[in-house]
Amino acid sequence: MKHLFELLLSFHNQIRSKRSFDFLKIARAKSMLKTSLLSCTLSLGLSYGYAEEKGLLDDSPFSVPASLLQAGSPSFNIPTTKVVVLSAAELNAAIAHNTIGQLINRAIESNTLIKFPSGTYNIPEVIFLTGVTNVVLEGAIDASGKPATTLNFTHSLTDLYGNNTEVYGSFGAWHGGGGFINIGTKHPMYAQGVNKPSSNVGIKNFNITFNRSVYHIHKEDGYNAFFFSKASNSFAQNITVTNYDNAFILSGCSHTTVSNATLNAIRNGHFGAVINAGSANLIQNLTTLSPTSHPLSLQKTTYNVFKNCVLAKGAGDGISYRGGSSSNLFWNINSGNTVLGASNGQNKNLATTYGKNEYYWNCKSQGVPFSASKVPSFLNGYVKAYYGSQVSPFKTGGQN
Repeated sequence: MKHLFELLLSFHNQIRSKRSFDFLKIARAKSMLKTSLLSCTLSLGLSYGYAEEKGLLDDSPFSVPASLLQAGSPSFNIPTTKVVVLSAAELNAAIAHNTIGQLINRAIESNTLIKFPSGTYNIPEVIFLTGVTNVVLEGAIDASGKPATTLNFTHSLTDLYGNNTEVYGSFGAWHGGGGFINIGTKHPMYAQGVNKPSSNVGIKNFNITFNRSVYHIHKEDGYNAFFFSKASNSFAQNITVTNYDNAFILSGCSHTTVSNATLNAIRNGHFGAVINAGSANLIQNLTTLSPTSHPLSLQKTTYNVFKNCVLAKGAGDGISYRGGSSSNLFWNINSGNTVLGASNGQNKNLATTYGKNEYYWNCKSQGVPFSASKVPSFLNGYVKAYYGSQVSPFKTGGQN
């Protein structure tokens, strides 16, 4: 145990002190550490972001920036000092009086765990977790561990707040922002909530559904599930989202995780999980069951990790870039479409940063390992693509 501690401490110090970390060294030590490394790491309380759970145990024959090893929320165990247990009776009474959103929002305050019973509850308004810290909303689970609490949002954001195209352009206010579960600063269109960031907020064990009858591509009505805005050290875990325009929007966030999410847009959707600005976020174990225009998307963001995602074949792309995103890691992505796409009219002004210094490992498009031919030719700069058992950086055009 002493030797293990010293070796772990060495790894820990190396991660903290160097800009990149050599996974080959871990691979050589894996035979000795595989069965005990994770439990020992957890017992010692060493925090590695997503690497604490996954990265240190993987046979990844390449070095990535240490920043990527810190992606995601430090822990799914957020400290709370108060527990509020909502009963089915009071939730149903609130539904009858159209005050269920008020009931939930009144219960939300810092350092609180709010537990929901199993069942389906129709919610007519936005749930605000703005300007709070150490708050967890926890639904019930069934015998198999799947969410047993369903929040059915009965309106669109346009129904509640309008869709100001004069301010937001032809795409409207809800194209890539706003959500019925708002964590962090509020959307400018919201009348309620406070304009303060949130930290250490968790949402777990929920089915999120909408009564959407049509999908207006790029002019969404705002059937948006989660809007993390300037949130940090937060997470959504064990979630399903059905019949959405946008499932997960992370805007200006850091160290925030979306984990174990199943998405079914039914009538097509816009964004599955999009990270807009911010850094060090983690999207892992995400599955789309039906076509979504952009299942995984990045906009002006760096040092994020997408891992273990299965993306349905259909309209759109697998991974889309906007606004010069770079230096992100994609790991075990199986896309039914092309692995890479791009938008913003192939903006030449952004070409020098589009897709630069990206890392790919075991990424597949329609079952075929990702290769250089999958990269749009205008992506100028270096994309570091790793597929199968090969380590093969390649240049996508332009200058060094």
